[in-house]
Amino acid sequence: MATTHQVTMAEIAERLVSTISTELSVQGVWIEPVGDRLDFWVITDDIDSDTELRIYRHHADLYNWFPELLMHFHVIFSEMFEPGTRLIERVVPRSARRVYARA
Repeated sequence: MATTHQVTMAEIAERLVSTISTELSVQGVWIEPVGDRLDFWVITDDIDSDTELRIYRHHADLYNWFPELLMHFHVIFSEMFEPGTRLIERVVPRSARRVYARA
């Protein structure tokens, strides 16, 4: 009898963090389940377009690793807001769970 493994949010987070943590500009990553999808919130330092594209490749990797996963992937950097904006409080939903924080 074949069994199927139900992927957990923790496994998905662990897989993403294992690669995105190599990006020095990433300050933190949060995940929030919304219905049948996961929303990812990636907060970064100010970044150039090449770095932003490289970070979005981690989103593509998630699709390759978990093709059945419905998700939204948000990359947020301070340049998008007024100086002094507290991005985490302003952008990341309170119900989202932090799965990575830069040391």
